[in-house]
Amino acid sequence: MLRQVWMQHFYQLEEQVCLCEKRDQPPASRLITLSSYDPQARCSAKRNVTWDGYKVHLTETCDDDTPNLITNHEMRPSTEPDHDATEVIHDHLVVNGYAPREHFVDQGYMSIDHVVQQAQDGIDLMGAVPDDNSWQARHGGYDSRQFVVDWDNEQAVCPQGHDSCSWSLAQTRSQRPVVKIKFRHRDCAPCPALNLCANNHEKRRTLTILAPQTLYEAQQVARQRQQTTNFKTACHVRAGVEGTVSQAAHALGARRSRYRGMDKTHLQHLGVAAAINLLRIVNWLDDVPPSKTPQSRFAQLAA
Repeated sequence: MLRQVWMQHFYQLEEQVCLCEKRDQPPASRLITLSSYDPQARCSAKRNVTWDGYKVHLTETCDDDTPNLITNHEMRPSTEPDHDATEVIHDHLVVNGYAPREHFVDQGYMSIDHVVQQAQDGIDLMGAVPDDNSWQARHGGYDSRQFVVDWDNEQAVCPQGHDSCSWSLAQTRSQRPVVKIKFRHRDCAPCPALNLCANNHEKRRTLTILAPQTLYEAQQVARQRQQTTNFKTACHVRAGVEGTVSQAAHALGARRSRYRGMDKTHLQHLGVAAAINLLRIVNWLDDVPPSKTPQSRFAQLAA
């Protein structure tokens, strides 16, 4: 381990030992060992916060008639994206008998694959999937929602009623399967709605949609649902976990590990989660209402 740390941070030039510059180090921070004392810890950054260590994912209940209790705690590498932890979290919830009917998550935990997979276990994953980022969707043009896709016959119909002429399987740069659907130049070039549909030099539309059919249809349904008022109102409950994170970090010292290694740090945070549950059960039995979010003086005056 000491040799690995040495090779990542130093190199020998003739008879001189030199400190590696950042461009000479391994390309990903998840490969760089910070210390030989804790080889599992990694450096990570989120917005304007940088830390060395791990990442904690908390799941809590949010029913109105019971105290909000932590039902799952996950300790993951700090460089791992949040959506990589979603499947692990759900697996543990199902195994331990705490699978929820609805699971409210931040957008970072969402992917359409998770939506479909959790639906098979009877869990409605409530969160915003990425919107269509095509220029047609951003500027009021003909986005994918306005095309009728016939998967059985491998054909699509545009909003102007023209049939596609080509259907081919492809992959994105991230190796995700997609379908590329092309329309005829003779239909697109003279079309009065061309400026809403295509801006390439070929003057024909190429539509790229997610594959297979189950993922595409689930994506369209999820995007449509997340625009509704009921969905946005229901997701307000998701903000409650921020109070839990704050309580764990500030009241119980969860932000700083007392031990070295992921396993021991995980054990510490299990104790933190148990302490939070105990405090909330005691407050519930004593009829102590949950604390409200503090407001500034200006906000209080405005209210």
